Amino acid sequence: MPYLANPIQKNQFILDEHSDDPFVQWCISNRQNAIDTFYFKKSKIEKLMADGLMGGENEIAEYEKGGAPWCITYTFMPNELEGLLRSFGVKNIEMAGPGAYARTIPHELLVKIMNNPKQRSDFLDICYKYDSNPYVCGMGKDNLLAKGDLFTIISITGCSRTE
Repeated sequence: MPYLANPIQKNQFILDEHSDDPFVQWCISNRQNAIDTFYFKKSKIEKLMADGLMGGENEIAEYEKGGAPWCITYTFMPNELEGLLRSFGVKNIEMAGPGAYARTIPHELLVKIMNNPKQRSDFLDICYKYDSNPYVCGMGKDNLLAKGDLFTIISITGCSRTE
């Protein structure tokens, strides 16, 4: 959802502007155009909040035909995702909002932190703790990571199999 209000958000996390990664270079070269063509559209954000789907039915159809290289972007509140996972029998569910803390750091300071091994290690430790707090789950941009255990016990006796 924040992408709809900040199309240049990826630029904050570019640590090496001379990287030969094509996506990094695209972000850098497209930055000013993204700013110039940006227009805040409340209706798009409200639609995403209501539907829980970024891109809509056309994007789903394109994805199902193999034409879209990205996965379909669904949005969930943490309790919605946890309920969905539980309904499929997932146990020991843990959630995190990867990037929630890092997104609070200005680009210049993030580069400085990440270029110093001691600061980077300490910063990533704090990020892990902060981003795992249930109160920030889903706040790391549009990131909500969930993990859990799904057990299937298969027992084979003689010629019969039960699950």
